[in-house]
Amino acid sequence: MADDDPYIINVFQRAFEGQADFLLDIAMTVELALQKIKVVFYDLIFLDMKFGHSLAGMKVLEERSEEHTSELQ
Repeated sequence: MADDDPYIINVFQRAFEGQADFLLDIAMTVELALQKIKVVFYDLIFLDMKFGHSLAGMKVLEERSEEHTSELQ
């Protein structure tokens, strides 16, 4: 998940606590999220589209989309 809100992160941590079938990986910054998606293929990404005061979450989505497209070629 990529989010900078501690409350949201806590909710997800509690929801996935004890779930052996799932791994919750957290990025609290856009930069960390971008680093993580370059080395890990995630089946699902919960993405805060508005990190801080910008729409930087869209950058993460665009980067993942570009990488996925290049992998298919």
